[in-house]
Amino acid sequence: MKFRQVYMLLTVATLLLLAACNDQNQENTAEEETSPEEESKTEETNDAEETTEVEEDTESETVAYHNDFSIKSEKDGKTTSTKIDHDVELMKNSDRVVVLDLGVASTMAALDLEKNVVGITKGENLAPDITDVYEGDSYKDVGDSNELDFEAIKELEPQVIMISDQEAKSSTIRQLEDAAPNAEIIHVEASSTSYLKDIKDMTVFLGQMYEVEDRANNLVEELDTLIEDVRSTAVELDLSTLLVEEGENTNIQGLSSPYGFIYSDLEFTDASLNQEDDVNQVINNVNPDLLLVVAEENQDVNSLDFVTEDMSDKVKILNEKTWKVNSGGYLSALHQLTDLKEILESISE
Repeated sequence: MKFRQVYMLLTVATLLLLAACNDQNQENTAEEETSPEEESKTEETNDAEETTEVEEDTESETVAYHNDFSIKSEKDGKTTSTKIDHDVELMKNSDRVVVLDLGVASTMAALDLEKNVVGITKGENLAPDITDVYEGDSYKDVGDSNELDFEAIKELEPQVIMISDQEAKSSTIRQLEDAAPNAEIIHVEASSTSYLKDIKDMTVFLGQMYEVEDRANNLVEELDTLIEDVRSTAVELDLSTLLVEEGENTNIQGLSSPYGFIYSDLEFTDASLNQEDDVNQVINNVNPDLLLVVAEENQDVNSLDFVTEDMSDKVKILNEKTWKVNSGGYLSALHQLTDLKEILESISE
């Protein structure tokens, strides 16, 4: 009797156990069996996650640059402009850059990034600040702003081409695109209306592009210190100032000129206001305390026809390679500010 009861109990327990296992198997089967719609949704989710990861990787490998300039076109004797205003994505740490703006070439050098430059407009225009940096064969000479060597640019296969206003012409842009179809063309010239700000902004941008932000920020701080030093001295001395660009068309350069930053940012006293006469008449009328002349480095002051004998002591020569041809970059701005600081210090002694 006891044996039969035990047997019955074991039988019932076995049946209950089998039933429980069967229910579990059905649940597992239900979990494993997925409808085509659910499979599709799962695949879409996975694809979306992979796409997001790719986009994040791409964003980390590029940096956005805002292209803001005008391209000039000439047709039937008329000049028209096409406004360019959009962002382009540049490859971070690009090591195949062609630089057609010598100012920005000096900024690359200041940041120790010159090794990433493969081509530059050399000629005889390099300022002393960057001559030693870019004179080697590692940097291909791609002509000058008046006559670019498009074949040389093509051979370099650049990833980025940095242009100035001189190259912002439809015909030049077209030839650059033909020579380097895979390159991003960006305009980098500093504006005359925001000269020093543009130089600092470009320094910061290149720091981001090449992941040397700390170095770039330190350079900007050093430049700001020098700017304030020159500005405070200029305000204190309050010298009536004229700036003349010497050449075939010698003329007075005022606030709206490429040299206007000496008045707007450094607060030199502009003596050229409302002066529409020729250079000699303006100088005679104003008789400035300081006459800055952008000319060749070894220019003889006494050979300038607009300088009288009693005014020669007021004349200070500014090297045109730094102040005109290579302007718009960090090292050139540093040189310009140092020139002005030394001039003001010599006067205040």
